[in-house]
Amino acid sequence: MSWSYFVTTILGEDQLGPVPNDEFVELVMNKVIKPTSKIHHPSFTRDRWVEAKEVKPFLELRQQLANRQAAEKRKPEQVKPTSVESQRNAEPSDEELSQSPSRKIELEEPGRSVAVFEPRRYPGISAVIVIFYVVAVLLALSALLMVGSVVTEGLSGGREVAQGTLAAMVLVLPMASMLLFGAVVNFALAQVLRLLVHVQENTQRAAFNSENSK
Repeated sequence: MSWSYFVTTILGEDQLGPVPNDEFVELVMNKVIKPTSKIHHPSFTRDRWVEAKEVKPFLELRQQLANRQAAEKRKPEQVKPTSVESQRNAEPSDEELSQSPSRKIELEEPGRSVAVFEPRRYPGISAVIVIFYVVAVLLALSALLMVGSVVTEGLSGGREVAQGTLAAMVLVLPMASMLLFGAVVNFALAQVLRLLVHVQENTQRAAFNSENSK
């Protein structure tokens, strides 16, 4: 089975693939596929598009890359081998690295069940957020229509109507202000609830990544 992924370009996002497992390994190790890249696999992502950082094989490959880079930094400088044979023994080729057992562990058995992050859903809170947004829009529209109808009536009439319009505006403006205030309050409540859900999702994601990176 193969992988598909998105890459960001100047013109937007391009979908590439499908590519086999070994090419996917190279893309991850060369940092072409980043933690925020969208990837797809029939088994590892359950046939969905998800961010790479939510998929266990990607996390394990990135951990291998970090370990290898750390080991290279700790390795003392050595004299470069002169012969082709000694150089081959000292430094494995890219093909050998891609086929090494340590890399095969992550991508073997593509049909097995792999942990993919799925945040806990709160349908009740989502419904309340939508209600707050709808109420905010309705209140704002009511206030605008109330003021607009009075102003339109005043502009279309004569002097006497204009004087009556001013008196009506004195009564309408406080009511319109209360409606607008209610719209702002409902909108703010919806935003606060969205923020709380987002924080909760990030907390769950951090716990999931911590557990699966061990």
